[in-house]
Amino acid sequence: MKYLIQYILFFGIFFQNLFVFGEARVEQFAANDNDQRSLIDRWNELRVKAMQEAGVIKDWGNPRKVGKGARPQIILSKNEIHFDGKKLVLGEPIESWKEKILAKPRCFDNGMTLCVWDEYGLEVGTGYKNLNKVQFMNIYINADHSNENVGKADYPDGRPAKPLEDNMPYRTFSGYLELNGVGIDAKTEFREVQAGSVANRTLHCGLLDCSHPSGPFGEHANISLTLDGRNERGRLLELGIDVAN
Repeated sequence: MKYLIQYILFFGIFFQNLFVFGEARVEQFAANDNDQRSLIDRWNELRVKAMQEAGVIKDWGNPRKVGKGARPQIILSKNEIHFDGKKLVLGEPIESWKEKILAKPRCFDNGMTLCVWDEYGLEVGTGYKNLNKVQFMNIYINADHSNENVGKADYPDGRPAKPLEDNMPYRTFSGYLELNGVGIDAKTEFREVQAGSVANRTLHCGLLDCSHPSGPFGEHANISLTLDGRNERGRLLELGIDVAN
């Protein structure tokens, strides 16, 4: 049974990546709302069901309800990013992002342009080849103190980081964050992210480790999570979106 489960997971990830490539084509031929579910969604449902029946994972139930009153609001839906109602687009000039986010960031050049909004726990950067266009965004949700060799003041836990040139935010995100209809806060576990939305089930774990689940964010970008554990009950430490190569 152990080897059977590993085969299921291995081939699941293989076909999942294959179906992501053909997902846009499949949806072009969908006849109605019930048929518009992509192959990747259907495969993930079968994969999760097989793992549940094999006892690898359990039925995680419904996610917690996260209040929507906090500001700022970052809404991630399918392939779009909205910050307090303003659309942010990967590939646009970083100056456009700075105008829409409003608060003054710390920006510096480390081979690429990197801007950090300490009060929002937000990090935005460009590519090394183009120092103007945004290539990635990271949202720090929880402090990571797992590395005992680094001083805790270097982490985004609310205390000033040292040295001042540290490229991580001094604080974690304290507003309202939503991914495909699922509210996320410092207590959110990965199982809740997947349980709350079929769209989030395109996020997949590694074969034997779930500390860095990832998946597509639309056709031209990727989304990745960093968890504080190695299974679906890990809390979210960080959420990142970057332009697909």
